[in-house]
Amino acid sequence: MKIKFLFIAALAVAVAFTSCKSKTTEKQDKDSESTEMSDDSWDSSDDGVITVETTEPTVTTPEIEVELPDQLKDNVEVIRVSKKVDEINYAVVTITFKLLNKVDPKPLCNKSGNVNIVGVGQDEDGVDVEELLGSLTRTWFSEEGLYEKPIFNEFLESEPGETLTLRFDGEPCKGANTRAELEKVKKFKLKIKK
Repeated sequence: MKIKFLFIAALAVAVAFTSCKSKTTEKQDKDSESTEMSDDSWDSSDDGVITVETTEPTVTTPEIEVELPDQLKDNVEVIRVSKKVDEINYAVVTITFKLLNKVDPKPLCNKSGNVNIVGVGQDEDGVDVEELLGSLTRTWFSEEGLYEKPIFNEFLESEPGETLTLRFDGEPCKGANTRAELEKVKKFKLKIKK
């Protein structure tokens, strides 16, 4: 009788342990599937099943064609482009470049010894979007152009495969609707300014 009781008790413990382990594994699977939960995503029906909806952020890049200067065409590739209006109402085009071949920057340098790359936003016909060209510069400056850092020089001399991301700012004319003007920008023409 004692042996029967011990056998039944051991069997009950094994069943309980297996059931508990199964629920833990199920919970871990559900936790790894869901990255974000909100009060709206809970389904509290009577069957005791909890449904969690998962959402992933969507990344969209507006279509914009970048024209490289002739000096860079076979040596640098554009791998990512995006455009937006920043917090101070400037139009911004951000470009990530990938170096295909090393380039000697000396022939491209300005008087300060830096390769100064600037751009102009254009519509689909290649016409400059005038409302986003500052009254003084008439070009979109990258942070390198503003602060005279030789980062583009260093990029051109680095190993092939290296990448560099530059942000180009377009100064809106007074009273311009920056967002509407930026919508017109379908091409971005880059040039080396000496």
